[in-house]
Amino acid sequence: MATAIIAKPLPSLNGWVQPPTIPGHRPVPYLSHVGKGGKDALWVGFVVFLVSTLVVAVMMARQQKKYRGFHLLTMLVAGIATLSYYAMAVGSGSTYVKVGVREVQGQKTVDLRQIFWAREVDWALTTPLLLLELALLAGLPWLEIMSLLIVNEAMAATRLFSALHPGQAAAKWGWYAFSCLFLLGIFYMLIWNGRQCAQARPSSLSQLYTQLALYTIVLWLIYPIIFALGEGASCISSSAETIAYTILDIFAKAMFGLWLLARHKHDSAEESAMVLPESWTEPRGAKAGAIRLPGEED
Repeated sequence: MATAIIAKPLPSLNGWVQPPTIPGHRPVPYLSHVGKGGKDALWVGFVVFLVSTLVVAVMMARQQKKYRGFHLLTMLVAGIATLSYYAMAVGSGSTYVKVGVREVQGQKTVDLRQIFWAREVDWALTTPLLLLELALLAGLPWLEIMSLLIVNEAMAATRLFSALHPGQAAAKWGWYAFSCLFLLGIFYMLIWNGRQCAQARPSSLSQLYTQLALYTIVLWLIYPIIFALGEGASCISSSAETIAYTILDIFAKAMFGLWLLARHKHDSAEESAMVLPESWTEPRGAKAGAIRLPGEED
């Protein structure tokens, strides 16, 4: 007796009906992943940040402990970036997100793009440290510093939500818009609040803050453009996106830190933007008191 074949409804994906499961003929997802050029860029980034970390460590060892604040922050930025780029270079810290449907060899298939969540984690950890350096250089009050860092974390979180949201849905661009708004808020604080506070500092600190703040704003403006062309609209390849991000990261993190350490006068209490109190640098002992942040009154 012949067995009846019962037709079942085929699953659909964005209006496309998936073809039957036939061995050797089932369409496989199209993977947009980082190629050789992108992988080479990741290894270059890893080496640059590793060397930067070691250079800053040597510079820090030559300073008195109370003048090592900026060195420590800069080394943390470079160290985190080193681990992030190593993770991406060896194939860790990434996932694939659906960005649409494309036709391959006459068949429609899902288009999956490689997204490095390790880069987003890197941003969430390093950008507040970079902003903290600028804020301390300008002499911002601690309440405004906390506000600046909170806005930054909101920017990083919404950027991550946008990157991981599948397809080209309005929600993806909605998260992107929120991230851009938070980024504009950061720029406003740096330009308005930061500049006002920096004007009350010694001229050397004020000039250095203005230069580094403008340098940071110009570089950070490029990130959302690359994001929109890459993770957003998939107009550029994953390798091109990775190369662009690597170049930007080197200038926005490694070069920023080395510029700050080279120009800032760390050995002068009058012209140093951050002098750590003794309770932060020496053993506290039996007569230890409360830890006080720089600028606080006794």
